[in-house]
Amino acid sequence: MATPREAPAAGNCWIVDGAATGAWASEAGRLALWTAGGWRIVAPLSGMRVRRISDGAALRFGGSKWTLPIAIANPDGGTTIGLEARAAIDALLALMVAHGIMIAD
Repeated sequence: MATPREAPAAGNCWIVDGAATGAWASEAGRLALWTAGGWRIVAPLSGMRVRRISDGAALRFGGSKWTLPIAIANPDGGTTIGLEARAAIDALLALMVAHGIMIAD
C-alpha cells in the first residue's frame, strides 16, 4: 500500500509500497503498523512471513524484498495411472495452500 489509511484500527498492518507518500515516504518494503500512539514502522527480518488478508497468501521477506508463493494449476487429462497421480498431486496442492506455502490458481 502506498498511502496511509486515514482511520485504521489499532493493530492494522501494511507492507509499504515503493511509491509511498505521507507518513510512509522512504519506508518502502517495511511494515507500517497502526497503534494507539500512531504509526510504527518496522524493518522486516529475512525469513519473516505475513498473511495477506485479501487472498490468504503467505508473503515472505527474503532479505531485500517480499515475495509471493508460487501458484500451480491442477493437472488435467491422462490414463488411470494419470488419474491416481493427479489425485495425489491435488492432495499435495491442497495441503500447501492450507499451510500458506502457495496460493490456489
